Amino acid sequence: MRTMKEDKQPNIDHSQKWLFKIGKNKIQAFQDSFAKAFDISLCILNLEGKPLTVWSNSSLFCYDIYQQNNHRCQMERQNVISHVLLNQKQYIYSCYMGRCNFVVPIMFNKQVIAIGMGSLLNDYCYGTERANDKLDMLIELLLNSFALLNQVPVSEEVVEEEPVHSSSELFLLENKITKREIEVINKLYRGLSNKEIANKLNISEATVKTHITNILNKLGLKDRIELIIFLKQNELDL
Repeated sequence: MRTMKEDKQPNIDHSQKWLFKIGKNKIQAFQDSFAKAFDISLCILNLEGKPLTVWSNSSLFCYDIYQQNNHRCQMERQNVISHVLLNQKQYIYSCYMGRCNFVVPIMFNKQVIAIGMGSLLNDYCYGTERANDKLDMLIELLLNSFALLNQVPVSEEVVEEEPVHSSSELFLLENKITKREIEVINKLYRGLSNKEIANKLNISEATVKTHITNILNKLGLKDRIELIIFLKQNELDL
């Protein structure tokens, strides 16, 4: 008898291959445009509830709550993902803080390989006919859009030969972060100073500063504090 963890592992690999097949930048651009058009926050998660993309229109309120109640938020997120996997269809719910959220399955090769999770920024949920129609429409459009994205013709044989990276590595590599810069981020994330990073990587402090400047520019951030917040907000496991 297989455990739940064993059942999920192949799906996690499929989600990473799906990112390679469609293109991380294409998926992120679509997600950003969709979230802006419907005034929602939106993200694509793997089946463990970790982001495969960067949250679009991320709510600062939700971020603050997540930092204070990380365990409870993660449990709720995994519960709704399990609900979607069990029923193979979208799910609309109010979180314990009263935010109206929706979750949709992303299908590939006739199985759920990832999850689209969204939150309504203006806090409405089912209740009025207008709200019902808009919510149903955006969910249907989102499902149809993912189905269209999946029609990109790429050889499965080529996909199988792609190296398997963690979702964090995928995000950084597709944002042109080099392997050396990832090493710098790793040390910086753990609280090391520029001098300590330089000693660990056998490079000069000036080179460390150059790497950090390049990283911030590539990610559109102002300083290392914003970088740390950004990494935590997007759950990049380094």
